[in-house]
Amino acid sequence: MSFDLFVGRFIAGNFALFSRKPVEEAFGPFVVKREGGMWTLRYPDGGGAFCYIDDNEEITGFMLNRPGGVAVYNSVYEILRQTPTVAHWGSECATADPSIIPDLPPEMIEALGEPAIVKSGQELFDYVVRK
Repeated sequence: MSFDLFVGRFIAGNFALFSRKPVEEAFGPFVVKREGGMWTLRYPDGGGAFCYIDDNEEITGFMLNRPGGVAVYNSVYEILRQTPTVAHWGSECATADPSIIPDLPPEMIEALGEPAIVKSGQELFDYVVRK
């Protein structure tokens, strides 16, 4: 079974751009293969993911397919901490920055609820896998 986690930025309910640099910095050491807009990530703890990302200096977000292992979520948390973004999956979402909540699309809040505020990669991992 495949699991996808999305990270994106919104302003006034619409997708908005943010710098790709924090994504490169967080995932870069763990990229073992780049094919166009897909990166294969492998972590020392045995975890990893497939990252789908645009090849632009500014992006509206990215998707992780099959993210596994706490180390992947440590990287995602660093991105959430450094950028005004939200992570969402299934029927839930989380962010490291509560100030972004008013900018999220109302239909996102209606469907997923207000984002959990996470303070670490471990906390994000625990929140995602608790269901």
